[in-house]
Amino acid sequence: PHEEEFWSETYQSSIEGVYGLYRNIAQAVADQVGAPLTPQERAHLAEAPEVKPEAYDLYQRANQLIRLRTGFDEAIGYLEQAVEIDPSYAPAYAALSSAYNMQATYFLVPSSDGYHSAKLAAQAALGLDPTRVGTLVDLGMAKAWGEYDWEGAEKDFLEAIQFDKGHQTYGQMLVYIGRTEEGLEHLRKAVELDPISPAPRMFLGVCLDYARRHGEAVEQLDSIISIYPDQGYAHFFLSSPLAAQGLYAEAIAQLNRAVEYGDSQPMFLASLSQIYGLMGQRDSASAFLNDLMEMREQGGPHYVAPDLIAWAHIGLGQHDEAMDWLERAWDEREQGLIHLKMAPLFDPLRSHPRFQALLEKMNFPEG
Repeated sequence: PHEEEFWSETYQSSIEGVYGLYRNIAQAVADQVGAPLTPQERAHLAEAPEVKPEAYDLYQRANQLIRLRTGFDEAIGYLEQAVEIDPSYAPAYAALSSAYNMQATYFLVPSSDGYHSAKLAAQAALGLDPTRVGTLVDLGMAKAWGEYDWEGAEKDFLEAIQFDKGHQTYGQMLVYIGRTEEGLEHLRKAVELDPISPAPRMFLGVCLDYARRHGEAVEQLDSIISIYPDQGYAHFFLSSPLAAQGLYAEAIAQLNRAVEYGDSQPMFLASLSQIYGLMGQRDSASAFLNDLMEMREQGGPHYVAPDLIAWAHIGLGQHDEAMDWLERAWDEREQGLIHLKMAPLFDPLRSHPRFQALLEKMNFPEG
């Protein structure tokens, strides 16, 4: 087909003027294609602040770590430096909110700490720049994962997805609360919008597993590993649909790769304990459980959430003990409980009356 270059201009700017450069290009493109900016868009561009180069560099370094789901502590360190250098730099606060959310989501810090910090950072970002609709996603996540506030979170997500932001996180929440097909639609949209990043495909795989479509989940997670073979979380998530199909040795192999790439995170060790228990290898399962208990009692450097201890007891068939730890997780308002309704790992507990009582406390909406 015939192609025509209808516009070409060259722009140069120092990093300090990156927002001014963005403003000029946005206006020029809009003028050239005959799509005038709305008054709100013009106001936002007119008010765009100059950015300090040191803060911008730190922000970019942190964003790469967050996108790949690695080095959250390091990312937070960069972003804390960025906001110290430039307290008015809204993108750094927004990225801080994401990093705090991720720390809590992956059981790296207590939920009450991580999501509270995420909510404060999101509010700070929106206070500096109310047009940052993507930050509503982090705010909604902090409300749902950290406060079990499904209604408040959904309001934030619905506003964000009007601008094609937040399909992944909204889709996850919908699946977790039982609105499975609707949630999977949003997750597929997230993959369509961002086919390269690992997170959308990874959580589509997780949620297919929750929908008991284990074969599809394996395919989706394998596709991530083929692109990012050192993505520890993808290996971790792949272990669940493999175990659900009775492929325990393959699941253990994936978890060992997760440990190789992602350190001995308590989440990985808890799954190893659970799956060894399901295999009938009680000595190995108990050894990992003992490691988790010792790590929890020592209090560092790894945080061990109470619901992770429950995972190990489930694998060992110790259902009353598992419920003791899940109820402790409720007392501590741990985010892992948002998976109670749909995650396959809790299937052995579903007939337990204390489990049903805990589900009622979570106040999940009707699916």
